[in-house]
Amino acid sequence: MHKVQDRTKAAYDRIAAEYARTFFDFSLMSKQYDKFKSLCSKGSLILDIGCGPGRDVKYFSDNGYKVVGIEYSAGMLAQARRMVPEADFREMDMRRLGFKNGSFDAVWANASLHHLPKDQAETAVKEMARVLKRGGIVYLSVINGPGKDAHEINEDGRQFFSYRLEELEKLLDKNGLKMVDGYVTEGFGGDWVEVFARKV
Repeated sequence: MHKVQDRTKAAYDRIAAEYARTFFDFSLMSKQYDKFKSLCSKGSLILDIGCGPGRDVKYFSDNGYKVVGIEYSAGMLAQARRMVPEADFREMDMRRLGFKNGSFDAVWANASLHHLPKDQAETAVKEMARVLKRGGIVYLSVINGPGKDAHEINEDGRQFFSYRLEELEKLLDKNGLKMVDGYVTEGFGGDWVEVFARKV
């Protein structure tokens, strides 16, 4: 395992309980939920990549979707299973998704891709595209910043690689995911790049 993922995983394991208490709040993502729901119909099967304590899995499940949540941090996964015991959670690396081609109608990757070094991010995006059905929807959010190889370490040890909107769009496009909508928003912890894309 790459040392960056090792440190970030260990940090999430340490802060998992506090993170769950702080961020298990549907109102934090209400606009994103509404947009996502406008692009994929009820009953769709969603893969939540980097599901954390399971907030988004619960929201979509409660709103008529089928959801599988994957998480790299065992600590976060334990919180998710505690908070949403009825849901399907699996420990998994986004660079190696254990699903067949075209398994999902949609992928939701909120604040997860930016933990990968840029030289590994494309592998994860290729995997997202692979497990999506043709016409399937992807939502991605990452920290906005200088882009290229910009890298910062949070005070708790988590590591982030920031993106510009144009950079993320180019990465998606290269892997068969065409942007439907994209923008920079102000949110918790700074500015975010948010993109909705469709598999062509």
